[in-house]
Amino acid sequence: MFNIIRGIQSVVDNTPIVDGQMLFTTDTDKIYIDNGTTRIMYRGVPIDSTLSTTSTNAVENQAITNNCGMASNLQTTIKTNIVSAVNELNNSLTNLPTATLSAGNTSVTITNTRITADGLIDIYTDVYGVNPTAIEVSDGSITLNFDEQESDVQVKVRCL
Repeated sequence: MFNIIRGIQSVVDNTPIVDGQMLFTTDTDKIYIDNGTTRIMYRGVPIDSTLSTTSTNAVENQAITNNCGMASNLQTTIKTNIVSAVNELNNSLTNLPTATLSAGNTSVTITNTRITADGLIDIYTDVYGVNPTAIEVSDGSITLNFDEQESDVQVKVRCL
């Protein structure tokens, strides 16, 4: 016996599959035919309301637009984070804690909140070949010992 069902989409969706049955939707203009244990759509295209990595159906414009907005927000967030990181790095490179090792002295202490006992510290001097002979680091300060110099030496530390 050939059975025809007519109703809105929710009625059709809740109708059990019966081999050979034909179903018409009055609100979405879709036609289905039950073949064995499978319901096959013959008219109308299935449209997903959300994005999916597995579906091959068409997608509603609203779902795409909503996700593009999310991508745009993510892009803005990533850009903001990158700019902040670059600015922080730039500040750490341009605003290096400095001190002067005066001529005749052998040590200099630099204090700065960025100096930490377990941090990475690079030491720079404005005189080629002048390097510390000993270093003592604690949270907030670093003491550098040098051989006695005949002229003032500028000392900078970069704290990472």
